Amino acid sequence: MLLTSGTLAVVFAVAGYISHRLYWVRHEFDEQVSRIVFGTNFTWIVLAYALSRYYPWLNAAILAAGLVLIYGVTLFGEILIYRLYRHPLKQFRGPFWARASTWWKVKHIAKAGTHYGLVNQLHEQYGEIVRTGMFDTTLIFIRP
Repeated sequence: MLLTSGTLAVVFAVAGYISHRLYWVRHEFDEQVSRIVFGTNFTWIVLAYALSRYYPWLNAAILAAGLVLIYGVTLFGEILIYRLYRHPLKQFRGPFWARASTWWKVKHIAKAGTHYGLVNQLHEQYGEIVRTGMFDTTLIFIRP
């Protein structure tokens, strides 16, 4: 028996939450973009094929895309909430977007000239200890 599209949406939302709690909380998606893009496209194709047994091909492809989107929005929403409010390093000060992703550095390093220039600017703004990302081992810079 095929589940309704509403039930499938709930299942994919719960799967997004659970996959964060079981896998992504220990792994950084920022460094796995190519694997995520491949996995998303592969999942969409397999899901569309499986749903095409019950729906016309175009409807199955649209439903599969919607389910993958629901999964992704739930997953990345949970990752964002975790990084901003529940991460073990949340007590350290630093730029707001540094808590959400490491990608914020690209713009700021280009503006500062070097990573060291950026870190020096951050120390001047936030003090002795600065949080510059999410990684447990490499994101706290202590001024010597």
